[in-house]
Amino acid sequence: MSYSLHVDFIMIGAGIVTAIPLLLFATAAKKISYTMVGFLQYIGPTLMLILGVLLYKESFDKVQLTAFICIWAAILVFTISHIYLNAKLKQLKSAAENE
Repeated sequence: MSYSLHVDFIMIGAGIVTAIPLLLFATAAKKISYTMVGFLQYIGPTLMLILGVLLYKESFDKVQLTAFICIWAAILVFTISHIYLNAKLKQLKSAAENE
């Protein structure tokens, strides 16, 4: 199978355009906590769901809504517990430094 030089350059360009955001994301992900990276991974699909339902009028029944609410409720519980844990750790650290 042989393609023209034009198609070859388009394929090379597509690879570069695909790789650059992935490399930038990997670099940025190293600088934040894994908890934040995990949370950010839910933002993209949620935005796509909202776009699909509101703009493209995709079907979204009660079962899907229940699953969506359960997922985000779990994320909320996890985030609140993580914030509470960090506050306790800071409090213990400052108490240890004062002694």
